[in-house]
Amino acid sequence: MSPVQIKNIFPLNRPLIHCISNEITAESLANALLFVGARPIMSYDPREVVQVNRACQASFINLGQLNSTKEAGIRQAAADLADRQAPWVLDIVGIASSQLRQDLVQDLLAFKPTIIKGNLSEMRYLSHLPSLAKGIDRHPADSGSQALRELSQALAQLAQDADLPCLVATGQNDLVIGPTWAYRLDNGVPAMDNFVGSGDLVGALMAACLSQPSISVAQAAMTALSYFNICGQMAADQSQGLENFRQQLLNNLSLVYQSDHWCHALKGASIYETNI
Repeated sequence: MSPVQIKNIFPLNRPLIHCISNEITAESLANALLFVGARPIMSYDPREVVQVNRACQASFINLGQLNSTKEAGIRQAAADLADRQAPWVLDIVGIASSQLRQDLVQDLLAFKPTIIKGNLSEMRYLSHLPSLAKGIDRHPADSGSQALRELSQALAQLAQDADLPCLVATGQNDLVIGPTWAYRLDNGVPAMDNFVGSGDLVGALMAACLSQPSISVAQAAMTALSYFNICGQMAADQSQGLENFRQQLLNNLSLVYQSDHWCHALKGASIYETNI
C-alpha cells in the first residue's frame, strides 16, 4: 500500500465517536466530525465514561487540560477499550510538560491504543530521543530530514518492542509507523502550527476513520491525515489571515470529499514495507 492508493471514504456512515477532549477545542472538534459524516459525543465523567464508550464505534482520548476527574475517566475508558479490543486513538499532547502526563502515557501504553499520535517533538519525547518539545508546540529543530529519519527508526522500534499497532508524528511532514511498515506524508501546511487544535481535530478524524471496518489501521491514519492536510492546503490558497484560514479549513472538511480529486493531491512515500 502506498499513500496514492488511499480512497475517498467520506462522508462516513454516521459512526458515533466518543471524544475525551481538550475543552478549548471541543466545539471545533465536534464540528469537524459532523462535517465528515461522523457524530461526536463527549464525556470524561468516571460515572458514565464506560457506558458512553460502549455506545460508540471508536474513541479519541486527548490529554489536553488534564485534571483529576478527567484522568480517572481516561483510565477507565482506556481499560474498557482494551478489554473489548475496540479501536481508539491516544493523543499525547503536552507529554513533555509534566511528570503527570508522562506517567499517565506510560500507563496507557499497556492498554495498546490503536493509534498513538503527537507532533514530531512529542513523539520524539515518547521515543526517548532528544526533544525540544515545550508546551504543546512542535520545535522546528525536530523537523529536519535527519531528525525525521532518526524518529522513524525510533518509532518503528517502539512499535515492535511495545506491540503498538500505529504511531503517528505530525508536522509539515508526517510519519505513520507500524511494526513492519513506515510512511511519510508531505501535505503539511505551515499555518497549521498557528491554528490551536489542529492536532486535536486530526486525531478525532483518525478515530472516525478507525470506525470503518473496511480499512486498515494504516489506511485510517493516512486517510485522516491526508484529507485534513489537503483541506488545509486548499484553505491556505483560499484565505487571508489565520482566523480566515481556520474557518476555511473547517468549511473544506464538508466540501472537498464531494469529489474524489483530493485523493490525487496526496504527496508521500513508503519508507519501507515488510508486511501489511
